[in-house]
Order: sequence, then C-alpha cells, then structure tokens
Amino acid sequence: MTHISEADGSASGLDSSTFATALSGTFERLVSPRIDEPDERARQRRALAGLVSMGLAAALVLPFASLGDIGMRGVALPAVVAGACLALAGLLASSGRLTLVLLLAIAGATALVGAVALAGGGLSSPVLFLLLLAPIEAALTGRRQLAASATGIACLALGAVALAQWLGLASAQSFAFDGALTAGLCLLYGAWQALRLWRSREKTVIARGLQETEALLIENGLCEAVLRFSPEGGLLSASAAAAGLFETSVPPLSDKAIFHAIHVTDRVRYLKAFGDLRGGADAVVVEVKVQSAASQAQHFRDVAFKFMSVRDGAGQLHAILAIARDVSAERALTAELTRALAAAEQGSDAKSHFLAAVSHELRTPLNAIIGFSDVLHQELFGGFDDPRQKEYVGLIRQSGEHLLSVVNGLLDISKIEAGRYEIEVERFDVPRALRAATDVIRPQAERKGLTLDAVVAPNLPEVIADRRACHQILLNLLANAVKFTDAGTVTLRADARGGMLVLAVTDTGIGIAQKDLPRLGQPFTQLSQGIARRYQGTGLGLSLVKGLAALHRGTMEIASELGRGTTVTVRLPLDSMAAIAEAESSRNKIVALTDACKETETHPEKDRSGRRTA
Repeated sequence: MTHISEADGSASGLDSSTFATALSGTFERLVSPRIDEPDERARQRRALAGLVSMGLAAALVLPFASLGDIGMRGVALPAVVAGACLALAGLLASSGRLTLVLLLAIAGATALVGAVALAGGGLSSPVLFLLLLAPIEAALTGRRQLAASATGIACLALGAVALAQWLGLASAQSFAFDGALTAGLCLLYGAWQALRLWRSREKTVIARGLQETEALLIENGLCEAVLRFSPEGGLLSASAAAAGLFETSVPPLSDKAIFHAIHVTDRVRYLKAFGDLRGGADAVVVEVKVQSAASQAQHFRDVAFKFMSVRDGAGQLHAILAIARDVSAERALTAELTRALAAAEQGSDAKSHFLAAVSHELRTPLNAIIGFSDVLHQELFGGFDDPRQKEYVGLIRQSGEHLLSVVNGLLDISKIEAGRYEIEVERFDVPRALRAATDVIRPQAERKGLTLDAVVAPNLPEVIADRRACHQILLNLLANAVKFTDAGTVTLRADARGGMLVLAVTDTGIGIAQKDLPRLGQPFTQLSQGIARRYQGTGLGLSLVKGLAALHRGTMEIASELGRGTTVTVRLPLDSMAAIAEAESSRNKIVALTDACKETETHPEKDRSGRRTA
C-alpha cells in the first residue's frame, strides 16, 4: 500500500508540474510578439498571469455575491474587477506596453476604491487603506517612476473623496462589508509578500549552494591545490589536489601537517606570509620546500604559494585563500638551462680567445712571407734565371695576402664577439671614402669584365663614424658583389635619409634563394658546397659587415632574387657618437654577435678623444 501511495503521489506531482508548464507556455504565447528581450517577456508573462487570474477569481466570486444579502453594490464590484482585469490583459497582450497597463490598472483600482469609499462613509471608510497597496508594490518591485505615479494617483483619489465629502456628495452610511473586504485584501497581500520573500530566500539558498558546488568542482578540477585558511592560519578547507601535494602520514590534511611538511629553514617565510596578510597586504607569494612522505629518504619538492586576502565590506580580514603548486620540474629545467647557457658562453669565450690567439700568431709569419716574397718579386737582389720562378713568387705573395685577409677577418670577428673591438669615431667626407673603396676593388672588376659604378647623392653631409670600419664595410660589400657576379654591373649607391647614411651595393650576379637569406650574416656560412668550390671565400664578409654596422648602432639588410642579383643595404647613423651615447644611456653595453647584436651588462669605457669600445 505504501508503494502504491508513493506512486500515486509521484504521478500527482508529475501532473502538477506538467499542468504548470503548460499554463506557463500558454501565457508565454499571449505575450506580444513585439517583445524580444527574454527578461521583459518573463515580466509580461507574469503580469498576464496575474491579470487573468484576478479576473477569473473575481468572475468566480460573482455568483456567490449575487446569492448573498449585500445588494447591487456587492455584485457590481467583482463584475467591474473581472472585466477590468481581462480588458487590461488583452491590452497588454496586443500592445506589449507593460508600464501603460500598470498605470491604467493603478488608476482603475484607485478610482474603484474611491467610488466604494464615497458610497460607504467617505473619509471614514476603511477601504481607503487600500490606496497604500499600489505605491508599496511599485516601490518593492524597484519601479521608482511607477511608485511616484501611484502615489500621486492615490493622493488625487484621497483629495477627490475629501472634496466630495465637503460638498456633501459622499454617503454617510458605512458598511461592515467594507471593513471585511479591506481586512481580507490586506491579509491576502501580506500573505503574497510573505510567499514572495520565502521564495526569494529559497532561490538565494539554492543559488548559493550551486555556486559553492561549482566552486568546489572547479577547485577539484584544477591541478593546483586550493586551500582556505582562517586569519589565524587554521585550515578551513582544501581541494582534492592538496592531498597529493602535501603527502601526510596521518589523514586528514591539517594546517599543522602542512607546517611540519615544510622545510625548517622555510617555515619562517611561510608564517611571515600570514603576518603580512594580517598586516594589510592583499597578496603574498612564497616559495618553500615541502618534504615528500612517499620517499623514505628526505626528499623535498619546490612548492610555490600564492596567498590572497579575503576581506569583508569593512576591510577586515575574513579568510586567506592560498593556491599552491609544485614547481620542482620548472626549477630543475631552469637550473639545467642556466648550466647549458653558462657552458655555451664558456665555449664561445674559449673559441673567441682561441681565434684571437691563433690570428695573432699567424700574422707575424704571414707578414714576413708577404714582405720577402714582394722583395723577391721586384728582383731587388737580382733577377730570376727562369720566368716561372717569378710567377711562383707572385703566387706565394697572392696566397699570403689572401691568407692574411682571412686572418684579419678572424681577428676582427673574434674581437667583435668578445666585445673588444675598438672604433675610432671621427668626422670624414663620405664621397672620398667611397672613391677609396672603389679604387681598391676596380682592378678586380675590370679583370672580370664588370662595370663598377658609384652613384652618390649630391650635398651628402659628412659622417661621424669609424673611417677604418666604414672602409672595411665598403670593401667587403664590393668584393662580395664582384666575386659572385660573372657579367654585368656592380653599383654602389650612397644617400642620406632620416638621419642615416644609406649605403647600398647592387650586383647582377647569381643571386640568393629566399629560403637562404636568414642564414646570411653568420660567420663561416656559405650557401652550398658548389658555390664554395666555385667562388673561394671563408664566409666572413657579411658577418663582419653586420657586426661593424651594429657597433655603429646601424643595420644591414639583404634583398635578392635567384639568378637576378643581390642588393645589400647598410644603414649607419650620420652621427654615430650620438647614437652610441643614446643607446648606452638605456643599457650598459651592446656587443655585435656574428648573427645579431647581443646585449651584455658591462660598462663601456669612454675617453675625451671620442674612443669607443664595443
């Protein structure tokens, strides 16, 4: 029997829910199609339900009122209420103007109360208390303008009743029915407000519970441990991840267990974080070592805490929220990267020192070879018996000069990488420097049948830079262009734009593929073995140009098309001394690397002669 009763009750509850859903859908369809906003449609749906319910209730009361001994006055009242409510519901459904309908309802109800009061005692009628309900309801729903309008209408109605009584138009006869009606309506309104309050609190409790459940699900879904502490440091709650982070031999997790799991040397910092939050801090970040209970030996993990204060409206500390996560892997990776960086820097320094030492050791014998071969070639101490002897001496001299240029390039690159390349800043004439460079390269171009042109902008200003470095930049660019051009023209252009000296060398040579452009400018880089065999070189030219340009706070750009030629553009400040000083004001030192400029934290030396050390 009990089972049957429960089934019946379940079916009854299901029928009630289905009926309520169907009724809500009916009123939803009655809402004007002009209303699109969901919240406004919900308000109008509730208003329609209220008006129709009041109209039907008044219509149901009408037969019982006609049976009682209350006269035509008692019969007309529910009829008027029923008709007015249903008419207002129709107006709202057709127009969607809720504010207008509410004003009409308030005005109609106020007029009805005033008419009942005039017919039943005037100002002494208890029905006049009902004039307070409309302003109170409008105020409780947050409609300030409607509340003000309702108050004004009620005052007008009260004034009209008073005026009618003063003119003798009000009836002096009072009816007991008026008092009962007023009391009943006031009780119904009070019950309605109590029900509304209860439902509001119920929704608040449900919403709060859902928020807490959602927060708990989020906390348990996070990889980080989320903990809540009291202002005194007592553990209030902990997420599921906290149990794995703070392994304790005796569950459950507690503030004491967390404290004892922290390394002794870190406990003071851990406690100080709570003190800082109690002292007014909003957030504190602390990193401590936490012992792992799973390991028999003393093994500690790095755990980062972020403590945040939770304060009430008065600013008083209500709770402390902490997010903890294991950062052991990050710290191990950081340490490994630091060691790798130190090893790489050490290797780079060793390479630079080796290149510098080897270059210095090679220059002395090379100078001797070049000098004595030059003496022999000029036959200062007698001629050669065989012409081939002079040819071989010339080859020795050319090979020595080539090897010396390679050694000088290595030495310059090593100085730039080590930050020991010194530039002598001076003022000099650009066209003269361009002529000096083209005069050196022109014989090589003529031997290959190339045309070497120089296009210099008129009124080119003087430049403050290292004359030797600029000469070396021009020689490397022109030599590269001549080397990789078999036929056509090599053009050197010079112009001044935006406070920069723009040097561009264009050739009609073999060109470079787009995918290979990023590799250029790295020491000892040649694009293919075939090119290396066909065009002799070490791959130091462009890297040296890039480094020397960077020392002047300039740039190098390469544009090329395979089979069409290449343009290398170098931009140098017209006043390199000012550019270097400006850069040094924001950072300590800039060292030009083989593939880019590298920033270091050493202080550059300056002297009064304008000497700069990169």
